Amino acid sequence: MAWLQLRQQVSVAADTAEAVQTERKYLENKVRLLHPASLDPDMLDERARLMLNLGHPDEVIILEPRLFPRQSPDANTPERRTQ
Repeated sequence: MAWLQLRQQVSVAADTAEAVQTERKYLENKVRLLHPASLDPDMLDERARLMLNLGHPDEVIILEPRLFPRQSPDANTPERRTQ
């Protein structure tokens, strides 16, 4: 029984390691695009807008759900009264 549990833990750890490796490659690529030797103007513009919270009036901004959790519409409004 312990061997089966250990095997399952190894499987979960391998899945987690794979997910972390994928995320690491994604982040390394973004960092590479911001490196002074190979600075990508589009990446610089994107980072500046994100850090300064700016955008043009004619732009559509799509937020990553994992960075900006969705709130219920009534989360910041006073409680509604029923009659």
